[in-house]
Order: sequence, then structure tokens, then C-alpha cells
Amino acid sequence: MRDLEVFRTLADSPTITEAALTLHLSQSQLSRILRDLERRLGVPLFDRSTAGLRLTAEGQEFARTTQAILDARTREMRAFTSRIAGDAGDLRVSVLPSMAFERMAIWTNLFRERHPRATLTATDDVSGNGITAVMSGDTDVAISAARLRLPDGEERPLFPETRGVTVTPLVSERFHLVAPASADLPPSPTWEFALAHLGVGYTATSGVQRCLERIAEEEGVSVQVETLTNSPLTIAGLVEAGLGWSVVPTSNLSLMRVRDLATAELPGYERVVCIVIPEVEPVPLARHFVDALLEG
Repeated sequence: MRDLEVFRTLADSPTITEAALTLHLSQSQLSRILRDLERRLGVPLFDRSTAGLRLTAEGQEFARTTQAILDARTREMRAFTSRIAGDAGDLRVSVLPSMAFERMAIWTNLFRERHPRATLTATDDVSGNGITAVMSGDTDVAISAARLRLPDGEERPLFPETRGVTVTPLVSERFHLVAPASADLPPSPTWEFALAHLGVGYTATSGVQRCLERIAEEEGVSVQVETLTNSPLTIAGLVEAGLGWSVVPTSNLSLMRVRDLATAELPGYERVVCIVIPEVEPVPLARHFVDALLEG
């Protein structure tokens, strides 16, 4: 690269003397560098005369090549510096389907306002899968339901098997009992009533299912779900079709409204949606994404 910079300066200078002053090198050093470069390339780059240096046809072509190489180096080094500083690069985010539907556009805009040169790729997945993806390095950030808040304010982890990640609370929300519009749904159902009528729910890797299992333990009742899915829209359709009632968090309610369903808020417990990033050396953009969400 140093030889290319020397050649580019020589090409832009009328004499070796002027080039030597610009580069803070002696004329003999410049002449030696130029001879070595021509020998390696196998072509003469300059016509030498008492009037100064003049590029040969090969020299003119090499000048264009050299400028492209130097410009690319400058561009790539600036991009590298930006990526290291967290101003640019790619950020992979795994997000709950309900959060993607309700909030991801807002969060993405907040992040892009601060880091317009960054590329954000969001994929929707249930909580357990998102956390696992962060642990394995398959994603940089997960927005997942990682905790359950009890009525007394105590928070308990939903995925105690999680290791090597930092969990930061972002959003908390209540649960709602969902039933067909024709169902005799009480306005203020208890958890015992809700879990007794539960027929449609989420799979074991879902934060909602983990919450229901913990709530059932706290309430001293059992919970059995006959039909499982990871899609809130599928739950809405199954409930409307009469395959059973379900329990969903607040952020799922807008998705429930695509069907003619009755809903009632359940007391006390809340799921806590969190930002999950690696505990050690997360990519800089992941830190910036967390800051944008928390400050926004």
C-alpha cells in the first residue's frame, strides 16, 4: 500500500523533486521504490526526461487501478471503524410475534434514527427459541418474555436454564382469558376459573406457556392444554372455532380482534418481556439497540 501511495503521488507531481518533498523522502528513495514497482509489474510506468515524469499508457491504466484500490481501502477502513464503534453493520434481532406486530416498527425507527447506516434484520420467534439463539450466537438480541411478575411484585425467571446472557426488563403486561363471543365469560374471572377452561395454548418453548405453568403452581391448580401452537392468530381461529378457551398477554389482544372473541383481564400476574443479549462481548450495535429501546 505504501508503494501505491508513492506511485499515486508521483503520478500527480510534475517532478520527482516535488514528489519527494510531499512524501518526505529522498529522490533516491523514490527512484528505488519506482524501479522496484516497475520490475514487479513488468511494465514501465513513466517516461523519464529532463522535463520531468510523464505517465506511459500502462502507467495511466495503473494510476486508475491504484486510485480505485486506495479509495476502496479508505472506504472499507471507515466502514470497519464504524462497525467497531457500533455505528454501522448488521444487527440480528429475534422478537416475539406479538411484540413484532405491536412495537417493532417503533423500536426499529428509534434505532435507525440514531444509526442510519446499520442494517437490522428481525425474525419473529417464541421466547425460548430467541433466548437460545442469543446463547448460541445465531442472533445478537432477543426480545423475549423471560420473567413472571407475581402479585406481590417478585419476579421469577421463566427459563432458569438460560446461561451467559444479560436480561433487561422492557415491557410488562397482564393476561386475558379469551373465549368465543357466545361463551358465558365472567367480567372478572379468577385464575382457577381460567385454567380450568383452558383448551388452546402455546408450546413449551413459549414464554406464555412457562408463565401459565408457574401461575398454576402458585395457585395450586393443574393446567392441561389439548391444542398447542406458537401463533397468536392460530389461537384466535381455534378459540373462535370452539376448540377451547385460551389465555393470552395484552399484546396479543389486537391479534385476537381479527376474530369475534370475548376477552376478560385476569388478576395479579404479569409477564415481563425483556431484552436479552450476550453477557460477554455483545456486538456494539446490540448495546446501542438496548439503549435506544430503553430511552425511547
